[in-house]
Amino acid sequence: MVETGSVRFHRSLYDVDAVRAAVVAFADLAKLSLVESEHEVLLSIEQPHPQVAAMLADEIGNYALAETIARSRDTAAPVTEKKEPS
Repeated sequence: MVETGSVRFHRSLYDVDAVRAAVVAFADLAKLSLVESEHEVLLSIEQPHPQVAAMLADEIGNYALAETIARSRDTAAPVTEKKEPS
């Protein structure tokens, strides 16, 4: 069982709000805290629930990545269809 651990999320790859959303989503499973710096966000994991301790860091990372992708799609420029000449 993992008692403590940390995950680094580089800002060039992860949306900070997506990482924050992951922390909220998994807050009931461990004591989670974030430290934000210019280039990364460091997530500390302490006292994880024993049944999820071995996979918690990976699942939080997956959630943060999926949220980052979803958020980037929401803010991306809309795709315009090519119009055929009349």
